[in-house]
Amino acid sequence: LKACKKQVSFTMPHGDFSDISGFFCGALGVAALYDATLFYKPLGPLLPFFDGEPSPDGVTALQFLGSVLMFLWLVLFVNRWNPVNGPVASLATAGISAKSALIGYGMDSGELKLRPWYVVSAVMALATLHLMFNHNPMMTSKMLAEKEAKRAAKKAAKNK
Repeated sequence: LKACKKQVSFTMPHGDFSDISGFFCGALGVAALYDATLFYKPLGPLLPFFDGEPSPDGVTALQFLGSVLMFLWLVLFVNRWNPVNGPVASLATAGISAKSALIGYGMDSGELKLRPWYVVSAVMALATLHLMFNHNPMMTSKMLAEKEAKRAAKKAAKNK
């Protein structure tokens, strides 16, 4: 048998803010799935997401939210954002950002207290800006053909 020396490379860009916000959602999702009562406990200087004692219904809702957050992690990490789907997705992250801030503000009767809701709001606001204005270019068939031609020429030169 002949050994295969072909290298596989993945050219999908990673490390941008959609990945960071995706991992943020993934971390919240794992926490909600692992122990939803964590959302009722303070975290360092942050007050808890929710005041009071966790109810069975609240824990169940948080566990479901954990699975949705895991989905959001995968979408933010895997998808290649372009001028069409990036701005559309930014509408959803803007909604998450706004609602998170409003929940935190409403919980404390209009008094601004340090809660994780504002962290979620800030991360999603930055994700919104990233998806809206820092997406990847839309690849046309002409651009893809040129890219393939360059790759084929490079491979042919290498095999000489």
